[in-house]
Amino acid sequence: MAMPVTIAYETRSGKKGIVKLPVEIWNNTATWKFRIPVTEEIKKLEIDPEKKFPDMDFSNNLWRAN
Repeated sequence: MAMPVTIAYETRSGKKGIVKLPVEIWNNTATWKFRIPVTEEIKKLEIDPEKKFPDMDFSNNLWRAN
């Protein structure tokens, strides 16, 4: 079942925010791009930060910059 996607982000300066993507991102496409409304480098992204949706492995929902 397709679900909407919530992504939390944090920038290098510590600014935090949330981007909510609609369920339609899964319709008829292999890729979907979106923009995060910041001008500085992203430090961290996390899919489903509140862990509302069923997931076998929450550890792969987090990306950190090197």
